Amino acid sequence: MALQTLKESYERGRIPDLERKIYDGILEFEALVYRGSNTNIAWIIQGFRHTPGTKPWERYPQAKFFSDFEKESQKTPQEIASIFGIKPAKKVTHFIRSYYAFEQAKKDEDYGDMLDPDKFGHFDEIILAKDELKEWMGWDDTQRKFTKPNTLKKYLSWAIPEEGEKPKIDISATTRDVLPKLIQPENKRLFEKFEKGELNIDQCEEELLKEETKREVIDISDVIKILEEMKRMISTLPIPQLQRAKSGEEKKQKIQLIKLLEELSEILRLQIKNLKKS
Repeated sequence: MALQTLKESYERGRIPDLERKIYDGILEFEALVYRGSNTNIAWIIQGFRHTPGTKPWERYPQAKFFSDFEKESQKTPQEIASIFGIKPAKKVTHFIRSYYAFEQAKKDEDYGDMLDPDKFGHFDEIILAKDELKEWMGWDDTQRKFTKPNTLKKYLSWAIPEEGEKPKIDISATTRDVLPKLIQPENKRLFEKFEKGELNIDQCEEELLKEETKREVIDISDVIKILEEMKRMISTLPIPQLQRAKSGEEKKQKIQLIKLLEELSEILRLQIKNLKKS
């Protein structure tokens, strides 16, 4: 159909600068005729043309293709990877996951209209490439969506600045590696400075490196002793007395203790998770 339209346009003088050899190629050309029964053949040929093939796609069109093909064919990401020879197979899963994340973000009422395909890397290469960021934004693999839209909006506000301003983050290895550390409870002070614009992402990286260097010289045996003492103190808290606190200084101390224990609980949970990683 496209060749027929091109031929007619040339003959009517609408595209006089079309080379004669191109016109001749329209009149006579070779074609392969598929006589099988695979209803997905058009998708498969298109995929082979671009996925491992002659002209690689950009990552967003590739992710969209896999997502559309999944819907149309009702095949699993693993089956799709097998059809197109994608290795490792989890790349297809990641592409599809990133596509749904990007499409959700495009619906954000404040920033969605400014999310062009060139910003797809924020989801493909950063957010969904890091478990800490996925957890922070409440990514649900079953629903294929973020369950913490306010946190997603916060990220988008950093990536898409106000007119005349520079973005706080870009699609880079620095953002990918620094931001997951920055959002941890132990780096709360640094994170607040980043949010307020007092420090940029590169300066945060420098500060984190300084903190990590300090932590490396800590004697672990001393840490163990301190933790054992903390354990003893926490286990012997006068809970009944604090429960009865209704007013004055005791009530204030009770509130402070609850806040500290909650923060400590979150830090402990994350550090236990980190320590269990091989």
